[in-house]
Amino acid sequence: MAIKIGDNNKINRTIIAENSTLTEALGKKNFITKHPVLSTVIFTVLTGLITGLILMFSFWQQVITYIEKILGG
Repeated sequence: MAIKIGDNNKINRTIIAENSTLTEALGKKNFITKHPVLSTVIFTVLTGLITGLILMFSFWQQVITYIEKILGG
């Protein structure tokens, strides 16, 4: 939406109201939007920790033994 004022001057995407809920919604940013690199690092570390915890369980030894039997080891 554009508003023409005077000699073909255009105001694009401007909020004219002072106390508008739209201005509050546009100003709010979540943590991931503000800090994309930091949130990627945190996500990667958490994924690594969860994967490490899953691989620590003892039933993986049985899975490895089963795969070795299938492959002829």
